[in-house]
Amino acid sequence: MHIVRDLGVFARSEANEAIGPTDVNAVIESALNIVHAQMKHRARVVRELAPVSRVGGAEGRLTQVSVNLLRLDADFDAVLCNLVMQEGTG
Repeated sequence: MHIVRDLGVFARSEANEAIGPTDVNAVIESALNIVHAQMKHRARVVRELAPVSRVGGAEGRLTQVSVNLLRLDADFDAVLCNLVMQEGTG
């Protein structure tokens, strides 16, 4: 894992961050590395990343968005699991 590098990219994301060709798979991997400790007991992550063309964007900003989406998904999965368990016990 490259958690130090990933956190550095995440921390440097600013409104004036340069927009350029960005590797989406690298952004997703960075986001997964950042949230790994939070998600490892709450969700199962399956990495199936296909090669894609670079997109125009700011790496730090895209990483922020990806981290937020992963956290929301893990929170939703935890709530859904809790609801299913409660419904099944009654």
